[in-house]
Amino acid sequence: MTQAPVKFRPSAFGEATLRRDSPFRYTCNACNRCCHNYRIQVNPYEVLSLSRHLGITTTAFIARHLSDGPYLKRRSDGSCGFLGANGCGVHPARPLVCRLYPLGRHISSTDEERFSHMRPHPETAGEYGLNGTIGDYLAAQGALPYIEAADKYMALFRRLYAVLCESGAASAEHVMNIISMGKSGTSSAKVRLEHILDPDKAIDVYFGQRATESRRNPKDAMALHIKAMLRWLSSYLKGELK
Repeated sequence: MTQAPVKFRPSAFGEATLRRDSPFRYTCNACNRCCHNYRIQVNPYEVLSLSRHLGITTTAFIARHLSDGPYLKRRSDGSCGFLGANGCGVHPARPLVCRLYPLGRHISSTDEERFSHMRPHPETAGEYGLNGTIGDYLAAQGALPYIEAADKYMALFRRLYAVLCESGAASAEHVMNIISMGKSGTSSAKVRLEHILDPDKAIDVYFGQRATESRRNPKDAMALHIKAMLRWLSSYLKGELK
């Protein structure tokens, strides 16, 4: 194993050329340098996972811990809002991008998966090696459920985008803004689309208190949330929402 600073793939930083069977190993030594100066965007499943870990609703989590739409708050020194004296304060529920680091995951228009190697911090204490695979690393980091969830939400986003744009219900620019930022205006269509980032709010609207038990597990709550968003979409296109 080679001690960093590493030149694992110096001529190909950021290039999506790696697969799950590509040789790769990385050991984090908790230097916390990667927890500074990154904008961490979270999807609804990650909001669910983090909120359940903290024992609060997704609505409360968004109000307390997100800014600019789907981004985790950072402190004035650029550090992640969850970084503490002993490292990550939400490590068991950390987002996918943190589990993947120092890799990036890329999905093509034909759903082909590739990975890239991100340029590490020049003083990182992480250690690299080649006696393993990217697939091994994903499994060790608990990334696989997060990847599955990310793909499910991407399928939902694509459906929202395609149906709303093709039906003329909203412009492509507006739909993309809502999906990426979790923000909107005041019409019913826009307000319901805000629920894309707030699973508990959407579940409350469509399933109410009877779903209290089912939503405690992030995976089960995700299934309810996706079902709620599809119900909203169906009602909107039928003209039941004004």
